[in-house]
Amino acid sequence: MPISLQDLFSERIRTLPVITSSFVLCTKPSALNLPAGPRCPRGLTRVELALCVVVISVLTAFLLPRISEWKAEGRSIQLTNAMASVNRAVVIFQAECSRRPQRQCDRLVIHDQTIAGAHGHAAATADGIARLAALPPEFALQEHTIDGVPALTMSLATPDTSPCEFTYLQAPTPGSQPAVQRPEGQCH
Repeated sequence: MPISLQDLFSERIRTLPVITSSFVLCTKPSALNLPAGPRCPRGLTRVELALCVVVISVLTAFLLPRISEWKAEGRSIQLTNAMASVNRAVVIFQAECSRRPQRQCDRLVIHDQTIAGAHGHAAATADGIARLAALPPEFALQEHTIDGVPALTMSLATPDTSPCEFTYLQAPTPGSQPAVQRPEGQCH
């Protein structure tokens, strides 16, 4: 049976007060000049509060392991960026050293900073490669030797996790190249 536009309109008019009344169940009667209805609750019931606590606890339990993974990923990215800075510093030092007569590169002034050098490359010291790479203060520097060759290990301070570090191995002899090494399986 077809419904006319007039029937449809009159049907909507009849249902409108029902829809409207369902939205104003929790209002003060004087605010809308409506008859008094049920009063608004003043807060959460104990059951609703307990349910909120349970939901937040479950979400936190799922999120906490991910947060530690995100921290590890952040440390790994920070270490990768520092290694890239050291590699760029090696190239910058080599370029500046190649401009010097007879490659006298024990001390170079680059970007208004004196950088220590050895064998035509940046030295494995805090005032050598670390200064030129402009590492952030979160990195701890440790000067040492590997098979008699000076090395500088740069590590992130991570007391509760696995070490997060890499080593710059100075060029051992004139004509040789420095190396940047990172042990496998770090920053987890």
